[in-house]
Amino acid sequence: MAGTWTYAGTAAGTITTARDKVRLEIGDTDSSAPLVYDEELDVYLGNYSNSILKTAAAVCDMLAVKFARYYDFDTDGQSFKRSQMSKQYAELAKTLKNRATGLVALDTTRVDGYSSDVATSDVGASDENPRQKYVTFGHLDDAP
Repeated sequence: MAGTWTYAGTAAGTITTARDKVRLEIGDTDSSAPLVYDEELDVYLGNYSNSILKTAAAVCDMLAVKFARYYDFDTDGQSFKRSQMSKQYAELAKTLKNRATGLVALDTTRVDGYSSDVATSDVGASDENPRQKYVTFGHLDDAP
């Protein structure tokens, strides 16, 4: 059973509907290779109160599951890695979720602002100098 697929195109001012905005976010803009039908998008838009980014993230999660059924294979000296589609849509879903919630992944500023010998994960809000965990010059007064 096939559904309907519509997209306004890329002319200035034509992408005005929530459905078209979601299609643009997920890259479903090629009528010769539709990813999601209008009816499916409408269900997701309803589930996420017409939130473009949340809907797009949910649709990408669905596409990751859909493409996870595909398998990699080799034939006639060629290699086809169809599982890449699933991985790429899962990554796009994460990116869209972060955009929808306002989260961005940025490197944190180091304690002293320039050290490259202190891992970002070791930088905390405490008064402890993270360098004391790794480098000891002589004896530290507060070291155990």
